[in-house]
Amino acid sequence: MKNRDFGFLVLVFFLGLSVQGWSQVLAIDPDDMKAPTVKATHLVTTLSGSSGLLTIPTPDFQEDRQVSLTYTGGISKGDLTLGTGSYRISKDEHFTGLAWNVKPNLELTAMNLRYERSSDPALAGLNYREDATTFGMKYSTQNGDQDFCMGFSYAPMSAAQLNNADLMQVETLRNAYMTVTEEIASGFYGHLNLKESFTDKQKIDLGNGQTFKMNPKQFLVSGIGLEYVLKDAASIFCEGKFYNYRDLFREGSDQFSFNAGLRFGLRNIQLEVLGFSLNQNPVTYLGGSVGF
Repeated sequence: MKNRDFGFLVLVFFLGLSVQGWSQVLAIDPDDMKAPTVKATHLVTTLSGSSGLLTIPTPDFQEDRQVSLTYTGGISKGDLTLGTGSYRISKDEHFTGLAWNVKPNLELTAMNLRYERSSDPALAGLNYREDATTFGMKYSTQNGDQDFCMGFSYAPMSAAQLNNADLMQVETLRNAYMTVTEEIASGFYGHLNLKESFTDKQKIDLGNGQTFKMNPKQFLVSGIGLEYVLKDAASIFCEGKFYNYRDLFREGSDQFSFNAGLRFGLRNIQLEVLGFSLNQNPVTYLGGSVGF
């Protein structure tokens, strides 16, 4: 089955759960709500700033801390062929974030991305620097035997910034999403996520007489996450992400990305090792978080 077909099935299945979930949530009397089904809480945040996995925000109910600080950084290198030329691309990314739990199930976030892209041999249209901050909110609630969250992240970006940024950065900085989570077995959780990201038409002048055009106003990203939590000491997880966009660094409009990560430490201090797009042009991130 092609990635497009499989991604479409995942999307339909997720939307079915979501519609059913909304009808149940609206029918619940807040005074009769039981404790959340899912007990796992995430100190470390996604690349968008909300608590969760690597790119999938998850429902969280923080009872014993209000603020968390996080940092994640990574450097990647890859080859890109444009016309008859081949270029070595280097990307240097640094994510620094703050999450504040106004209530146990209501989270406000801010995440700063410092990003530099360079090419060898140098090509003006490929070299780019970005320093952007995204602000977000996430609300978590329960839905029968499942937990549910919805939220957004938004970074003000000019047309010139949108024109030069990777769409992966656009996905991170400008999105609205929802996630359904269920405990499959003791300490083992499944997450279904749907995200819509917002950009603009892009026309990239590579500086050598070549231009590259993309026309998405928005694009969908669907994801499946699996996570195993060993009390509060460690967790291991993986994500399968399905994209319906094409950018300068991806061939074709339908894409699949496999991500994975390991987090370990204490309840309020954790380190992490993350792998993004392990199936194609892998990137390794290192980071950590502290909570108060």
